[in-house]
Amino acid sequence: MILGSANEVRAYLLSVEWLTADEPSVITELSGGVSCQVWKIVTVRGRWVLKQALPQLKVQSEWFSDVARIEREQEAMLAMYPLLDVGQVPSIVYQDKDAYLYMMTCAPEGAVTWKSQLQEGHFRTETAEAVGRMMRRMHVASRSLPMESIDSLQDMKYFDELRIDPFHNELARKYPELLGPIEDLKREVTEVGRCFVHGDFSPKNILVAGYDEVILLDYEVGHWGNPVFDLAFCIGHLVLKGIAYGREEDARRSIEALLSGYGAVPSGLMKHLGLMLLARIDGKSPVEYITNAAMMEHVSWLGKQWLLSSSKEQAREVIAQGLGVRVGHGQN
Repeated sequence: MILGSANEVRAYLLSVEWLTADEPSVITELSGGVSCQVWKIVTVRGRWVLKQALPQLKVQSEWFSDVARIEREQEAMLAMYPLLDVGQVPSIVYQDKDAYLYMMTCAPEGAVTWKSQLQEGHFRTETAEAVGRMMRRMHVASRSLPMESIDSLQDMKYFDELRIDPFHNELARKYPELLGPIEDLKREVTEVGRCFVHGDFSPKNILVAGYDEVILLDYEVGHWGNPVFDLAFCIGHLVLKGIAYGREEDARRSIEALLSGYGAVPSGLMKHLGLMLLARIDGKSPVEYITNAAMMEHVSWLGKQWLLSSSKEQAREVIAQGLGVRVGHGQN
């Protein structure tokens, strides 16, 4: 049972007695990425978000994932809720395991995704630094989780389905000459468990209320792993948006601020960042905002260069050099 319309969502909420027949409500679909249906419900009693996992992701390539990942998401949210600042993790208010959905508290009115801010040209360093601090706190504080929680998060099934296969394995199939380096990076993020890793630390999953109030969403890929993945994943999006919108210098400053907030640069970051760039052009989930052929070729080239970079290279310097190269910014 997939809730595919506002009427179906309302009928469901009536059936589970979350709404009453005479209770006015406004139900609107939200952008939930490619893996879920997401709905905002507003009544006089409050505002909530309903999220339901999809078995087939909304991309051109065939890409399936077990809908039971919605349970991992809730498990991860419950684990992170007491560790991050108040409001940075939504509170779960209702669960339906049979329908693979849950409801959570809604973000404050006026909160917008960091992605939308970046797409509008607002590369605010205050926001980037706050994001870096939140990521660092999540990684460090998670090491205090009880052993039973850590053991439960060791299962990487969903990380494999939603990241390793569509990113690493897909690139290895397309670039057999890069098989060795890609396999090395895959081992680093699957065999070295150091802390809780969000796995989808993307600007689309970060809501911003003000300059430095940030909220983290979408924990379904969360697992016990290598923190370098979150940093590479997030910085990769900043690099891509800087190139796509002709804001390379702004992107560089935002990356500096994020790394300053995070407080460390893990070894091997550049290699993982290179893989992220290449995956967002040639993996199963390419970014939708880069369609210019010259730009795609440039990002692909940059990704390969960074994937093959020396571990001794300084990440900040290499990123700055890469973002110093301008290409055509017209969109097809």
